[in-house]
Amino acid sequence: MKNVKYFISQGFGALARNGLMSIASISIVTASIAIFGIFILFGINLNYISTQALDQAELQIFVEFGTEPNIIQNIGRQIEQIEGVREVIPYTSEERFDRAIEEFEDDPAMVQWFENVGNFFREGFRVFLNSPLYAERVGAEIAEFQLIANINLDGGYMEMLEGSVRTLRSISFWLVLLLGLVSIFIISNTIKLAMFARRKEINIMKDVGATNWFIRWPFIVEGILIGLIGGAIATGLILWGYSVVVGGELDNWFGMIDMIALGDVYQTLIIALVSLGGGIGLIGSVLSIRKYLSV
Repeated sequence: MKNVKYFISQGFGALARNGLMSIASISIVTASIAIFGIFILFGINLNYISTQALDQAELQIFVEFGTEPNIIQNIGRQIEQIEGVREVIPYTSEERFDRAIEEFEDDPAMVQWFENVGNFFREGFRVFLNSPLYAERVGAEIAEFQLIANINLDGGYMEMLEGSVRTLRSISFWLVLLLGLVSIFIISNTIKLAMFARRKEINIMKDVGATNWFIRWPFIVEGILIGLIGGAIATGLILWGYSVVVGGELDNWFGMIDMIALGDVYQTLIIALVSLGGGIGLIGSVLSIRKYLSV
């Protein structure tokens, strides 16, 4: 227990003794983890937005005019049995007519035309899929049904959407990994400089019989502290910035994009970034000790 208190006190003492170098190190680590955190948020929101987009992948199916209501219901039940179909929602002619009126509400002439002509829309269904990749096959199966008048299907667009989501997720993963490696490199070099500045002290400790691990631990604690402090500061800045973007006036800049609420991510972000900072500090300090000094 005494050794633990000694190592911790030495770690804090090293931060104080190094002064400007400690501040510079923490600042660099803060910037690195802040960038890292931004990409974590980017990845979380990308996954959130892409999940919404994929959940909205749908086909629109329309039946022949004059089809009896009970037959329409039976067609809906048959569609529900097709593999890859997640949900089937009736898309009535009245709903389509009302939606057309809403779309042209700023054009009185078109609204008057719709009202004069009356409801000429077919009855149908909105068919939601488990994945856009099912679109072509599900559409082909539905086309075999009797009394199907039209199928609105853009399989190429849906496959492109699925591919784009996979690509963006992959890019996000590799960017986060790259920034993690950069942060480890920065902390490793910070600890290396600290050890170089205190090389005489280290040699004296070895001369009086201090073990290698007794010498190493204060530097390891110092690296962890740098990582934890940098992670905490970065987390505070990111949470503040994200609250401005999502909850403030800047939210209007994003238009139709529905970003994940701060309340759903702040706990995960705090734990992830602060722990990540400490972990990167630990790895960086261990690597610098092993690589740059034979203690």
